[in-house]
Amino acid sequence: MPTPIECSRCHDGQRRLAEALGIDRNNTGVLAEELERKGFVDRRVNGEDRRARQLSLTAKGRKILDRVRPKVRATNERILKPLARPEQAQFIDFMVRLIEGNRDYARPGAGRRKRGSLQQVPSKQ
Repeated sequence: MPTPIECSRCHDGQRRLAEALGIDRNNTGVLAEELERKGFVDRRVNGEDRRARQLSLTAKGRKILDRVRPKVRATNERILKPLARPEQAQFIDFMVRLIEGNRDYARPGAGRRKRGSLQQVPSKQ
């Protein structure tokens, strides 16, 4: 899975950003517009595919990223601190497997039953 930073350096940046963040692609355009409005990214139409948008971090975006990255790492370390190093790695591996294994259900509406399709499930007694 690409990181948001890797997404900013590819021809289909908005689609890859949606993948990396686990959000619906339709919402990524709104997010990218807001990031552009704030001066964090530049957005351009892809020359090879006019439907795709290229994203690139601006100097302001890079500065913000450089400022928050150490805080994110420190927070991650604090959260994982109760686990021994090998347990931390194992926990992260398990989480990645769970997320990857449920990717089909990550989009809003994906994997949900249609209204009225709920079947009666026998209750356990």
